[in-house]
Amino acid sequence: MLSSDIAPGAVRASDVANPRFHPLRPSNGWAALGEGTPPTKIAQDAFGFVHLRGALGRTSGTGDSPFRVPKPYRPRVVIHLAVGVDSDTTAQLKIDTNGLATIIYGGPAPDRISLEGISFSR
Repeated sequence: MLSSDIAPGAVRASDVANPRFHPLRPSNGWAALGEGTPPTKIAQDAFGFVHLRGALGRTSGTGDSPFRVPKPYRPRVVIHLAVGVDSDTTAQLKIDTNGLATIIYGGPAPDRISLEGISFSR
């Protein structure tokens, strides 16, 4: 028999299947990519996992920090995530405990970044 430390009724199926997404505001010369991609959003599910959606494109400048994660969603430790950039290439997205997201890439700074399918534990 399996046991759980989650109280009966404490988590609804809708909390897990459909976490509530909120806008994730780009900054430093970055904006929602458009081009048929969903707007950038962030959510936390009932288990404390943070989920990102959307895609960003550089509109000006050379900044490598496209957004800051809002306080309720920030990781407790610095994390590095693999993300898709530009034309089928990958890079690291470093998220500091202060929420600053920075793209780490081994070449010229990318102009596009996909956040689709990116999740992390707080």
